[in-house]
Amino acid sequence: MRKLSFSWQMTKKDSQLIVIFMVIIFIIPGNLSAEEAKVLPQVIQDKKHSDPITQPPESNIAENRTSSKKESQDLDVFALSLEELMSIEVISATRTPGQDVFSSPAAIYVITPEDISRSGLLSLPELMRMVPGVHVGQIDGNKWAITARGLNDRFGRMMLVQTDGRTIYSPEFSGVYWEAQDMVFQDLERIEVIRGPGGTLWGANAVHGIINIVSKPAHETQGTLVSGNLGTEERGSGTVRYGGKLDSDTFFRVHAKHTERDKTDTYGTKYDDDTELSSCGFRIDHDSPNNQMVTLQGDYYNSSYGSIQKSADLATGTNPILSTDVEMEGGNVLGRWCRGVSEISDMQLQMYYDWNVQEDPHPAIKGYNRTGIFDLDFQHNLTLNNRHKIVWGIGYRMVRGHFRDTPKTTFDPSSRSDDTYSGFIQDSITLIPDCLEFFIGTKLEDNDYTGFEYQPNARLVWTPTNKHVFWSSIARSVRVPNYINKYLDFIVTVLPVPSDSAVRILGNRDMDAEEILAYELGYRVQLTKQLSLDIATFFNEYDNAQSASLVNPNDPLTLRWNNDQEGESKGVELSVNWQVVDQWRLSPAIPG
Repeated sequence: MRKLSFSWQMTKKDSQLIVIFMVIIFIIPGNLSAEEAKVLPQVIQDKKHSDPITQPPESNIAENRTSSKKESQDLDVFALSLEELMSIEVISATRTPGQDVFSSPAAIYVITPEDISRSGLLSLPELMRMVPGVHVGQIDGNKWAITARGLNDRFGRMMLVQTDGRTIYSPEFSGVYWEAQDMVFQDLERIEVIRGPGGTLWGANAVHGIINIVSKPAHETQGTLVSGNLGTEERGSGTVRYGGKLDSDTFFRVHAKHTERDKTDTYGTKYDDDTELSSCGFRIDHDSPNNQMVTLQGDYYNSSYGSIQKSADLATGTNPILSTDVEMEGGNVLGRWCRGVSEISDMQLQMYYDWNVQEDPHPAIKGYNRTGIFDLDFQHNLTLNNRHKIVWGIGYRMVRGHFRDTPKTTFDPSSRSDDTYSGFIQDSITLIPDCLEFFIGTKLEDNDYTGFEYQPNARLVWTPTNKHVFWSSIARSVRVPNYINKYLDFIVTVLPVPSDSAVRILGNRDMDAEEILAYELGYRVQLTKQLSLDIATFFNEYDNAQSASLVNPNDPLTLRWNNDQEGESKGVELSVNWQVVDQWRLSPAIPG
């Protein structure tokens, strides 16, 4: 594949026209009066940003403001040594501030902006190939299967994915539409990947791991950025982003991006799986002097991607292969309020709404589905006696879905609204300062699919020296069945004889959650300043695993989703980081 990429950081003076264009599209309402339009250039001139200040981290807003500013200004991930990279703070492992990569009680890997920039990769699924223990399978030109530690499928039902605290895991299909995820890579602060269960902190469906995508705050993306690439398979993409400030405590950014990918070419045959995806978004951060911070952000996308599907024609007893263009659009808006109550206590309230619509207009399919998700989450961090770091929270989620029947699928009911109520608590107990730490907690959920679910976990971290870390864990996680498992009847294939016969899989309204009991052991060592080693072992026991069984032994053509499988999996994951020279790092890995 031939590819040409460029990135242009413009000056303030040169960016004036683009600034006006972006403000008109994203900020100014469409009903400006003539008088308002005349003063628009002057308003933009008055809002030109000066040197930005740095806000305290969202997860630790109670820290000293002056200290957090200095640390943020001094942090340049492109100049970090291997030791400093291992000291990057992460939130996925414990959901508390102050937890670094090296001492995390989980198998964790962090993709930094430097990794993204040097890789030259252009999509999130391709970036996941960098993570040891994560399996990435490309199905066609736009569809991917991504998971960790086995049991991969089209949507990766065992892997929870979220961005800035908003889940992009579809509860209706149990997985992620990776073909609809196209972010501005220059705006990403890091991507945290946990291999192993995380249901205690993040809820159901975090069975094999969590992918947590964290974007930069608005004050770190000031000015104008224009970037793009051209190629044969990646036909081209272009990004325009502008960041500014409204006052000394309020920063914003807006962006727009368009991406096109060519059809797959296999041995000279072109398949209709090309992609066009357009997106835009904004983020506003307000950091008030009284230890409070407010974030408002949102995105919109519209895509069209080619899809090759096997249809069903009972009249002719055939399964015609159809090439169709699937239309998908969606958006979200998220608000977050953080407050530092004291030096030992802080809290966060987050709320978002996410919607998406997918339609296949092919006359032989006419598929359609629409999903809306409302989510409310509260979290409180509290330190007691310098020995207990407690994090607890409560949450509510409402999911509404509507589906249209196709020649292969029948939904009953075609529309449904589901509620989930949840609460969690975890205590990090310091047994021996700077040496031995114990984590224990649980997540409690009540959902409309399977009722009450509990997901406890216990973890132990032993740090005999600052160069060695041993950790272990035992955890229970669940994967809640989706709308398809419960309420969809679909035709797998049509048989020519006897006439009007087909292999069908029926929904099962009594289907239970899949359960996993996971045991993990891990070891990290900093051998030298340039060389580190990370080993993780796991043993998983599965119960009530998803399966399809015959409804009637005398009818071999009709099956129903069920939970009559059990099994186990085990493995060892090994990764090495070797900083050969400042500009060259090798990261070989052996997946489990």
